[in-house]
Amino acid sequence: MSMLPQKLYRYRSCSTLNLDAFDKDLVYAVTADKFNDPYDTLVYYSLDNIQEQMRACCTEEFLEQFKQILENKDFDFPPSVIQFFGKNNLAGFKKQVISCNGINPLRLALFSAAMENILKEILLKMGDTLKNVSTIACLSENIDSVIMWSHYAQNHEGFALEYDLRFLLEQGEMNCCILPVIYDNDRFDANSFIQWYIAKSLGLDVKNIDSLSHLKMAIHKSTQWEYENEWRIIHSEKQPATHSRATSLKIVPKAIYYGERISNINKKILHYIAQEKGIAEFDMYIDCGSLKYEMLYKPSQF
Repeated sequence: MSMLPQKLYRYRSCSTLNLDAFDKDLVYAVTADKFNDPYDTLVYYSLDNIQEQMRACCTEEFLEQFKQILENKDFDFPPSVIQFFGKNNLAGFKKQVISCNGINPLRLALFSAAMENILKEILLKMGDTLKNVSTIACLSENIDSVIMWSHYAQNHEGFALEYDLRFLLEQGEMNCCILPVIYDNDRFDANSFIQWYIAKSLGLDVKNIDSLSHLKMAIHKSTQWEYENEWRIIHSEKQPATHSRATSLKIVPKAIYYGERISNINKKILHYIAQEKGIAEFDMYIDCGSLKYEMLYKPSQF
């Protein structure tokens, strides 16, 4: 991907965790529910449309197929569904469907009502569930953003690390990809994905028509955040059931930038670590003789 910049920057406060991560060359990625924007990765779906699709599926053929799936001894509901409803509730539902000897309009109506209740429960928690599909680490194209230093580097008292992440494209390592954030006034339309997710949760053999949907959800953000010029490292486990709410990636930084207000002790600690790594060091500063609101940087001197 030629559009990937050679340099991306990660703004950090001088917390113990961030100092330790710098020392160990770790980049922490977390699930989107821990972000400062509740709309981040929040998708759009129509409850009415999904319910209508579900009602259309509640036919004799569907019930018979679903019954055969549940009768399979090897079948079990996915962990996410078990977590939602509990084993006892699902066992009762499974028993109810399997016991349908002969399908009549009454049984079909009862099945439809039961499916609609399950659908409501799944959709009630869907927003939080989708925020936990992947862990994400956020970086910016800009090192000279006054707002970024203010928001993410402890009011200019922190630091920023420079990374060259092109190796992620070349080697495809660590179950990771790196993508630019898409800024839009509309949320990502996840109707087709959620229909697939629900069907898959119920054990149906269906194909996701958009295999990249989980990545698209992770990179959509409001245009109000466009100033960040953000890129995201997205980490996805091959087995989602084992996915953690936080992961760490081993990535060595190329340079460090000290905030204009960083304390002497924090700068001393970071300088010691940077020297061990042999990376470039820069000081952010304000040119009082300039008319422009801009952050500048120069090589650090000690």
